[in-house]
Amino acid sequence: MLRQYRHIYQRLQQYGSIISTIPIIAMSICALQPLGLLRDVDWSVNDTLLRMRPQAPVDESIVIVYADEPDVVDLSWPLSDQVLADLLQRIDAAKPIAVGLDIFRDIPVGNPADFQKLHQFMGAMESLYGIDRLATNQSKIVAPPPILEAENRVGFANLPMDADLRIRRLMLSWKAAGDEEFRSSLALLLAERYLAKRYGITPEVLDSETFKVRLGAVEFMPLDAYRGYYYSQTIDQIDGYQIPFDYRGQMDRFQTISMSEVLAGRYDSRLFRDRIVLIGAIAPSLKDNFNTPHESKWLFSQTQDQQFMSGVVVHANAVSYLVSVATGTRLPIRLLSHGLIYGWIGLASIVGAGVTFYSFDRRPGQVCTLHFWRVVFGSAIGCCIILRSQRGRCMPV
Repeated sequence: MLRQYRHIYQRLQQYGSIISTIPIIAMSICALQPLGLLRDVDWSVNDTLLRMRPQAPVDESIVIVYADEPDVVDLSWPLSDQVLADLLQRIDAAKPIAVGLDIFRDIPVGNPADFQKLHQFMGAMESLYGIDRLATNQSKIVAPPPILEAENRVGFANLPMDADLRIRRLMLSWKAAGDEEFRSSLALLLAERYLAKRYGITPEVLDSETFKVRLGAVEFMPLDAYRGYYYSQTIDQIDGYQIPFDYRGQMDRFQTISMSEVLAGRYDSRLFRDRIVLIGAIAPSLKDNFNTPHESKWLFSQTQDQQFMSGVVVHANAVSYLVSVATGTRLPIRLLSHGLIYGWIGLASIVGAGVTFYSFDRRPGQVCTLHFWRVVFGSAIGCCIILRSQRGRCMPV
């Protein structure tokens, strides 16, 4: 027995430097986390895992009516009030459940008489929702169509960005400076109408103090300074009721049709029936493009895939996410609390030290081979992929 304890003591003396690195590494990483110094690495890893997943199926409930570069030229952008009214009338005749107009229209374009007719039709089209842009430090306010504002059918189009200027969060509601009450986003308004009309699902407040809300099969709580990548130093980014959200994909993950085709009548009216329709521009010349995880740099890669996402496609992804998680067809994205993140870091440090100890023990005086470390790294990435795809958890790596 004494010999056995002596053997253990000798091993501890031999590998004490390795064991002592466990608290040093763990405490160093935990100290860097609140400063945001490792945030870009976490974002890069999670964005890479997002693109590595199997492609999601096409969302049959959403149709994007887009204006590309040929449409911008042929239809003389911005659309005149007469052309826009014709477009809306054709879509409305097919009886969609909800229509989101992702085009600013606060002033007349063309004949003032056509502007009056357009607004009268907008008021009569109960499924139509317009947009405005609330004032922030980076942008000025853009007013909505007056008739839609009067009928409370306006959602803000603001999209919150992370420090690397990519959109990973969805703002459901927000009270900008000067507003007396919270306003809803365009995505939330469209999703709520669709869920109510199609499934009878309406939001339910579970806890007024924590703002916990149930929407069908999912429960939402707003982001704060105690979860995921967001700490007290970056809490100014978390304004309003925000949640992390998951993209379905690029434009090919939705049903699409150009404005020219709709105006020419080259479509089946069943395309819009009982669906959500989003109307907007995708022409690069209009510069309504955003950085998303779908176009960020691949991990350890020097190249970058420049597939920017148009604003109307980002809104379509947001609506698709809300509808999917509410109906239980997709898992909601969850960010770990900081306590769990620190626990994960500690566990990873222990495992890393244990692997190193085992490698030295098996082959004294030598470090483990590159092939062995590839296996360890691949196992860690595999664990993160499983947790992300099967449980919706964003894991720090």
